[in-house]
Amino acid sequence: MGLLDDCKQYFGCDNLYEVLGVNKEATDSQIKTAYRKQSLKVHPDRADDTVDKEVAKRAFQTLSKVHYILSDKTNRQTYDETGIIPSDDSFESKDDWYDYWRLLFPKITEKDVESFMDKYIGSEDERNDLKTFYIRFEGDMDAISQSLIGFDEDRTRQLIQEMIDNEEVEEFDAFVNELDVKRSKRQNKAKKEAKMAEKASKKMKNQSDNDLVLAIRSKNENGFNSLIAGLEAKYADKDKKSTKNKTKSSKRK
Repeated sequence: MGLLDDCKQYFGCDNLYEVLGVNKEATDSQIKTAYRKQSLKVHPDRADDTVDKEVAKRAFQTLSKVHYILSDKTNRQTYDETGIIPSDDSFESKDDWYDYWRLLFPKITEKDVESFMDKYIGSEDERNDLKTFYIRFEGDMDAISQSLIGFDEDRTRQLIQEMIDNEEVEEFDAFVNELDVKRSKRQNKAKKEAKMAEKASKKMKNQSDNDLVLAIRSKNENGFNSLIAGLEAKYADKDKKSTKNKTKSSKRK
C-alpha cells in the first residue's frame, strides 16, 4: 500500500492536510503544531493493551511521512499543484520516525507542565479551545475529552452549558442527550488509566517521555494530547532561541 492508502486506513482520509487537521493555506508553524498534536495521539508509547502495537506504529509512521512532505517546500508545492507525493523509496533513510519526532520536539519537564496548567486553567485560551472542540465534534464529549487540555468532566460540562445559555454555541444533541452509560464508561476508563499510570510510574526512576505521560495522566486523568502539544509549542521555541543566542555569543568571543 502507498502513503495515501495508509492515510485512508489510519486517519479516514487521503488528503495530507486533512490528516493533520489543517487547511491548504496553513503556515509551516501551523503544520508543525498540528503534527505535534496528532502525533501525541497516535504515538506508539501511548497505545494501551487494547491497541495493536503494529497498528499504532504504522499510524505514527504514516503521520510522520505526511509531515515530512508538507514541511518540505518542494514536496509541498508538488503535492499542491499535482497531488503527487514522493514514492515510498524516498522514506527509506528515515526508518526511525521516533528519532525524527524527537528531533523536532525537545523534552519538557514536569515543572513546565505545572506552570502551564496554572496559567491555562480558567483562562480565555481554555474557554476558546473548549468552544472550538465543542463545535468541531458537535458536542461529542468523548472526542472533547481527548482533545481538551486538563479535561475535567463536571467543570467542562458547566462551561459548555454556560456557552449554550449565552447562545455562543448551538445545543448539540450529542451533548444534551448523552446517555448516562456512555458518560460512566468514559469516567471509568479515565480512572482505570490513572491507576495504571500511577502503578507504572512507581517502577520508573528516570524522567523519560513515558514518565511524563504517566505523571500527567495520574494528575489529570485525561486531556494529555493537547496539554503536551501546548507545552511544547510554548517552551520548545524558547529553548531553540536560547541555544542560538548562546552559539552567537560563543562565536563573538
